[in-house]
Amino acid sequence: MKLREFNFNSLKHPFALTTLCVRDGDKSYEGLSVGETLRMLPLELADREIDKSWWFFNTFVITLK
Repeated sequence: MKLREFNFNSLKHPFALTTLCVRDGDKSYEGLSVGETLRMLPLELADREIDKSWWFFNTFVITLK
């Protein structure tokens, strides 16, 4: 699945702040919210394939191939 195809609305939690971390090799992008993280990503990462994804406490981590 490509990063642009992922449903980021599914990450919302009604009682806790959810953050997103996107890792691309040795670079990582993480903001204070899911929307802020998505705004700081370079556009060329949208077509990259998702390698792994997991929850780390209240942060959803996505690793790209």
